[in-house]
Amino acid sequence: MKNKRVGPRSDEGWEKAVTFVMFLKTFYDVTLKISASLHPTSHSTFHDLLAIDGEIRELYRYDVTIPIEERTAMDTLLNDMAASMKKKYDKYWGELHKVNPFLMIGVVIDPRFKLRNLKHIFEEIFENDPTCDRLVAQKTNEVKQLLMNMYEVYKPSSNNMGATSTTNESGGSTNNETDSSLVFGGRKQKTMMEKWKKIQQESENVVITHEVDRYLLDPLESIDE
Repeated sequence: MKNKRVGPRSDEGWEKAVTFVMFLKTFYDVTLKISASLHPTSHSTFHDLLAIDGEIRELYRYDVTIPIEERTAMDTLLNDMAASMKKKYDKYWGELHKVNPFLMIGVVIDPRFKLRNLKHIFEEIFENDPTCDRLVAQKTNEVKQLLMNMYEVYKPSSNNMGATSTTNESGGSTNNETDSSLVFGGRKQKTMMEKWKKIQQESENVVITHEVDRYLLDPLESIDE
């Protein structure tokens, strides 16, 4: 007996299929990037982790809002997949103290992001915590101190610098090379970059007393392709 022919999917079915594809695309893009041997990836790994976390949590929130009795087979599949991946992600990366601090250093030494981007990320992570300001300052200072300690180990012995004044303005130089971390990535990665481009508009005068401060307060490079 021949199977009954199934017609085209409904609009709702296509929307869920797109959601499924976009969800998996984030993991595909990150896997493709970290398996490449011709491009550095240490500077983008922390951003990739945040993008994956955002995709998992968004899909998980989407699925739990659908009443169980109204869920289709696709809804159940997406929910089970998101819940399983969230559990595994949280086991290794779910809390900030579980993340290798050198992944954050990778963000700081990228001239497009530096410490200001990391501070912005911490502000979003701790935004619902009543001690947000203290936690952001604490984590930011921890990463900066680690970078300074690394600099002291590797700095040239003849490199001495006095205190100087500088103006920090965004968008100083443009990176003409296409960076894989900006080409790859799903919706969350793009949203993160758009938010950061807005924050790059700030300017401030500071006093430099350390070579690391000089680097951190130099103009940020553009994240545009």
